[in-house]
Amino acid sequence: LRGAFIMQHNNKVKSVSRHRNVEGMYFSDVIKQQLKHDAPYAWHLLTQSRHNPTFNQKSLQRLEERLESYMDCFILSEEANDSLLDTLNLDDWGAVYVMAKVALTCEKEEALTQALDTVNSKRQAQELSHAFNEQELSSVQNILQKCIVHENQWVRVACIETLTHFALKPDDTLVLTLLKDESIAVQVSTLRLIAKQKLKNYVKEITTYFTHENEALKYAAVYAGCMLQVPEAYKVLQEFCFTQNTFLKDALALLYCVIEENKIEEVYSYVSNLESTARIHAYNMAMAGYIESIPQLISQMHSLEHARYCGEAFTFITGVGLQDFDLIRIENLTDEEEEQMRASSKLDEWTQNYEEDLPIPDAVLVEKWWSENAQNFQPNSRYLAGKLMTKENLETIKLTGNQTQQDVATLILECRYS
Repeated sequence: LRGAFIMQHNNKVKSVSRHRNVEGMYFSDVIKQQLKHDAPYAWHLLTQSRHNPTFNQKSLQRLEERLESYMDCFILSEEANDSLLDTLNLDDWGAVYVMAKVALTCEKEEALTQALDTVNSKRQAQELSHAFNEQELSSVQNILQKCIVHENQWVRVACIETLTHFALKPDDTLVLTLLKDESIAVQVSTLRLIAKQKLKNYVKEITTYFTHENEALKYAAVYAGCMLQVPEAYKVLQEFCFTQNTFLKDALALLYCVIEENKIEEVYSYVSNLESTARIHAYNMAMAGYIESIPQLISQMHSLEHARYCGEAFTFITGVGLQDFDLIRIENLTDEEEEQMRASSKLDEWTQNYEEDLPIPDAVLVEKWWSENAQNFQPNSRYLAGKLMTKENLETIKLTGNQTQQDVATLILECRYS
């Protein structure tokens, strides 16, 4: 129904929605119920896919177009005085985004108030911010000005994230007020804004958080410090990289972006010898990008327990899509094998939500491919998506790589070249 509906209504929606206050145009009850489910879910799918290596820019664009089509239908119904918002379940993932997007686009103050009152989590703050981000800045500036001091901490977070998106710098008084906010989430978002915009006026304030007891706040400050090239931040970052903590993976990715090139091999060896899970060690190999780690990754692919995420790391470094090169296992998993992989995944806190979507590599075929192609890679060199990590290559990867490759390319460019 979803695919057929979008194909049938895309052109109609785009042509009709240019006209305001179109009375009497509405969808059947069956379509309405489908839209109320599918529009929020389309937002959820899109946001989850933005950090999933099985998606590239082209597939993300299709998801964005699908969400836009659903939102066109909501907006069309609103303009036809046949609102779909009344029975929208605001607890559904993506529903706050839908409510806020329609309210902002159609200037429905009551619906926007309802959306603001609903926001009570980091995820819903992300939904609200996404809705703000899709508007013309001039149309939401007054709203942001009011909402940045909203009594709801998650509304304040959404506003700060929107300021970050539009690269808007609040005045010093507001930034300092937000850094002292009673909400840790607000402080974390403010530090992220400082980091993204590289606001050097707040280095003194940032350093005060380097010893903070709250892990999220401490890491946000370290991230901001690294982006602003504060020497002390690099030392604290290593605490996150060399111990077990919630931000270990984020810290490793950041460390490889900010440390001097001649120290990377030393860090790689040190992390490789730390006691950690096999997933973290594979991630360390991926972030370092040394082709010398490829044989070890291939060796681990022989075990189903490690095959998927080692295949992910292999693709991350070499740029070789396992499915594109017919390097995947053809045989279906037996029930026993599926249970073995599922049990193993549950035991590791670093298992990613998208892991079941990853292809299972055929270790023998991958090994054969590597023996035939290893000479195309320079020894003792770092690779991302099959390319040396030059500025020009990173700019290309940012546009053409899969989502995890794009994320890391973007981070390296932000840390080293901006």
